[in-house]
Amino acid sequence: MKFKQIIGGFLAFATVCSISLVQAPMASAQNDSPKTKVIDFASERNYDPINKVYVGAVYKPNKDGVLEKVDFKEYMEDVKKSKEQQKSLPQSGSSAPMSASKKIEEGTPPYSEFEKTGEYTFSKGLQKVSNTIDCRNVVSCSIAQNWSISQSYTVNIGLSREMFQKVTASVGFSWQYSASASSTYTFNLASGTRGYIAFNPKFGQVLGWAKTWKTIDGDPVGEPTTHWVDARYPLKVNGQLDGYVTFVHE
Repeated sequence: MKFKQIIGGFLAFATVCSISLVQAPMASAQNDSPKTKVIDFASERNYDPINKVYVGAVYKPNKDGVLEKVDFKEYMEDVKKSKEQQKSLPQSGSSAPMSASKKIEEGTPPYSEFEKTGEYTFSKGLQKVSNTIDCRNVVSCSIAQNWSISQSYTVNIGLSREMFQKVTASVGFSWQYSASASSTYTFNLASGTRGYIAFNPKFGQVLGWAKTWKTIDGDPVGEPTTHWVDARYPLKVNGQLDGYVTFVHE
């Protein structure tokens, strides 16, 4: 389904490569900083059949916003569930109620409601957040990476301000207009590696019917005009964009 992007998301990245030609731990000014964390993508290499790529170890921010390694099977179960869920969800308003059958005078203020039919979470898909990193023909490779990613909400149709507020209110405090994640990490990669760092953001989704009635003397009359609504919004953990970080092999 093609979506109307209300606010654009963006990706930004800056990469500094530091390559060692000897079998020894790397020393750098970045590694001396207590804010710098080391992520060992080289500890695993697994095939992701959903995205049809090989990936390194997978990490996810914890409640404190610090990346922690997650089990690859757990990651794939989430990705698979997200894909199957999106396939099974209704994609249009094919079962909408009938249009108004009564002739109503124009010019009266409308009355609107949002009828929520479902609320879900899903993984959006791998988003590239670095340039291609080439660690071939070296003994070891460590990348000091300052990266950021930002994602924003989307909705499949244009909504009035009143209706949009009803949609966002239906998910309460979970709704986010946008969310971003950024940090500096040192990524350890295996010799012979070529690829890029990717982020798979977590999103919330609300589905339902936007219903609008014409009114007479303030009372809704007739059958409503209905529109199918599919609104998606980024999820946060500890104030930052939630999701998975991994290395995609090329």
